[in-house]
Amino acid sequence: NLIGLLFQEDQPGFLAGALAALVSKTGTIGVVAGLQTVPPVVHYVEGYAKGAAYAKPGTKVLKIYQPESGAKNFNDPDWGKQQGQTFISQGADVIFGAGGQTGNGALLAAKDANKFCIGVDVDQYISYPDVDSCLITSAEKHLDLAVKQAVTDMVKGTSKGGIVSFNIQNDGIGLAPYHDNASKIPSDVQTKITDIQAKLKSGAITTGVTT
Repeated sequence: NLIGLLFQEDQPGFLAGALAALVSKTGTIGVVAGLQTVPPVVHYVEGYAKGAAYAKPGTKVLKIYQPESGAKNFNDPDWGKQQGQTFISQGADVIFGAGGQTGNGALLAAKDANKFCIGVDVDQYISYPDVDSCLITSAEKHLDLAVKQAVTDMVKGTSKGGIVSFNIQNDGIGLAPYHDNASKIPSDVQTKITDIQAKLKSGAITTGVTT
């Protein structure tokens, strides 16, 4: 009687990386992540790097995982901000925060430096308005859709225990709206992202990440 809702994080990560690469002016982007021992985190990071390489070959992707030592796993915004600042000093002009409060610290670093930032898991324009000025999108898991489907199936009596997977094919993942920064993303870039989304959905391309 248990249902596990799993998401293919490499796909929204791929889309986020593609967008980051296409809007970057320096050719260098960064990702500050949570623990490398947590598979979804790795899926986000590797998807991000693969998406950047697909959309704009030669893009440099700076990435770091939070150390396992200490008791602040996914909850160290100060450390995350420091890593974001370091990446920015190395030329990164788009920062992806993929590690809870730790990643949020990296988003703050981007905001303070007037660089672009990308949120994770949910639309952080809504959940973390402190960084709305730099947020161009978020790599989303459509949690609302997944939970609604599970509840609906239960009410209908068609619910079955086991794993239910969500991906771009069933609209279980995606990119959040560009919101206030839509005007800063060139129309040709928005078109390319739409095209990449369509190709991922049809299976014409894959992320290349082993999950």
